[in-house]
Amino acid sequence: MPALPTGYIAILEAGHGCNGYAVFSLPAIVLDSALESATDDDLGGLKSQLCVVKVATSHSKRALAEEVSALKAIQALKGPLKNRFATLVDEGGVYSAGVWFAMSPIFGMDLDKFVQPYLQTEKVVPRELVFHVFLQLFEGLAYLHSQSPPIFHNDIFSGNLMLDCMRQDFPGFPNVVLIDFGNAPSQGSKIPPESFASIDCWGAYDALWRLTLKGVTEPNHFAETDREWVDFVTEVLHKKRACSNPQDPGRGTTGWEPHFFPEKFRDVAEKRRANTPPEVFKEVQKGLQMKHLEELLEDRLLAALELHLLKE
Repeated sequence: MPALPTGYIAILEAGHGCNGYAVFSLPAIVLDSALESATDDDLGGLKSQLCVVKVATSHSKRALAEEVSALKAIQALKGPLKNRFATLVDEGGVYSAGVWFAMSPIFGMDLDKFVQPYLQTEKVVPRELVFHVFLQLFEGLAYLHSQSPPIFHNDIFSGNLMLDCMRQDFPGFPNVVLIDFGNAPSQGSKIPPESFASIDCWGAYDALWRLTLKGVTEPNHFAETDREWVDFVTEVLHKKRACSNPQDPGRGTTGWEPHFFPEKFRDVAEKRRANTPPEVFKEVQKGLQMKHLEELLEDRLLAALELHLLKE
């Protein structure tokens, strides 16, 4: 298990990447107060105290500082959509393993990992889920870009989109949470905001396009009888190409901004999502493997309690 700063107990690795690693953790003080009542019934209380400690590798300290700055800016916003993002729990600092901070946990998996089984079979990602991802991703993106000053992510792809099983603004489907703001631009950047906006939108359109690839491929695209779906997928591709170079007036670049695209397809997407068959919800929940994660966390929490007790 990776090393953590003093005051935090490692429970389970949450992930790792080029900017560092992340670990489901408990503040040590929480374990101290739980020693006398370490029963299965108390695990729910312990799980509610979990956070994720993120530690930077030696070459990515600036990225972690940028992420802290972005999370603080998001927390300062108003409106319910700010709950679609992770919350900064502890601004952290520096210790022997590197720069760190702590944030609220997201119980689920990233979109890239969720899609992998579909890529290995003849099955397709349910279209209702694609519409759900579209609605929440572009709602969140438009929300960030509409701020003054705007908040940009600068590294959107399916690996940075988490499916949060514990939060479901639309019952049955996990919330789509944009994570890892380590590449967020600093305030006062000399790069035009339009460039960062187009980078974000290109990443969002590309993530959507990749979700549809198993449902609409070049050979069968025109044989597809679901015209709403064909129109949606075609527009995703057009918008992806449009925002790839917003400075080129010959590319037909209008309308790629995150608040324009939902205006055209929101009604269709909401209708299709509202009519999701029960078997699709079951398929998505099975694919998210939440039961496995919950069992693993419970086992590690009990092990942490026992180890902490031995050290007392």
